[in-house]
Amino acid sequence: MVAEMNLQFERAGVEEGVLEDFESYARVVFTLLDKVRENAGIPESEVTLILANDLTATVQERIRSFSDENESLSPERIGGIVAAKNLPQSPDYSSVAIVFDAAWWTVESDPRGFEKTHQLFLIAHELSHPMLQRARHCSGALDGVILPSFTGGEVARSLTRVLADEYRADVIADLIVRQFASAKIEGEVRTAGAREIFGQGHIESASAAVAQAYPLWPDIVQSFREWQIDPSTMWSKIVGNMEQTLTAIVHAQAVADAAKAADEAAFGPTLLDEEPISSMPARRLYLDPIKILLEALRNQPVLPPFHETKVLDAQLVKTGESAFIETWANLGLTIEERENRQWALWVSAPKR
Repeated sequence: MVAEMNLQFERAGVEEGVLEDFESYARVVFTLLDKVRENAGIPESEVTLILANDLTATVQERIRSFSDENESLSPERIGGIVAAKNLPQSPDYSSVAIVFDAAWWTVESDPRGFEKTHQLFLIAHELSHPMLQRARHCSGALDGVILPSFTGGEVARSLTRVLADEYRADVIADLIVRQFASAKIEGEVRTAGAREIFGQGHIESASAAVAQAYPLWPDIVQSFREWQIDPSTMWSKIVGNMEQTLTAIVHAQAVADAAKAADEAAFGPTLLDEEPISSMPARRLYLDPIKILLEALRNQPVLPPFHETKVLDAQLVKTGESAFIETWANLGLTIEERENRQWALWVSAPKR
């Protein structure tokens, strides 16, 4: 184990040379992000980066009961493959383990090429999460929040925070990568970030994610109405697939917005209002409320001053909760919150 400041490294089944290559990038990114954290007034965290040959097994070893993480992690997700996972080791995110898939690191790769820039982005993205989560915990934004989430409202609020952090971590990672990377574009050397790394890949992934949602989502609801599955299975399938679909959307939105910021251009409409997504059935029938959440997220600072974190979190979570409840209602799912963390899910015919 190697320690530097509040950053530690471990390897699980990988060669020493690969770990050294990984460390060299992580140290540089961590130093930059730690300065950002200090400037924002966010308390520090102890972060352990684990490079593992078996991502799933190592994640399962590090999952703790006080988080919203799913112990049955699958590396394959809608819109992409999981390359790393943040896992709190203490309830307040003062200690965090981040597991990286060693398959993304090879000693032979060209340090000047696409692969290395992608690796740098991935490290910066994952190292942004502890800073965002630590700010939320220490600011009091999560006072009274019980994990794991249980009621429909709790799930809606949790999903809002998940999506917000994915968006913000992408934008922060873009800013970090642009400190190091450049590319020759139309004969001109420019800084390179997520747009140059991913091209149209994130938009294509988001489009595929929205496309698969119909008729899958209404079919899942209808399966319950026809007694083919139980309510818990229906709810978990809808929430799980929707989380992955919307995560693909916010990743694509973050890449698009970061590129606009780099070009000093106005954001414009969300991707939900642009082709090819805008005309897709799942978008037209169910996802209009999510557009309001995306707009609210884009209008907030990527990394607010620490003293503003609690207020801004409450504003975004309120918007997000309403957006998810309306989205589920479009699928025929009505949430009824009751006292003492009890709730009811009323099911009717989904829109088609």
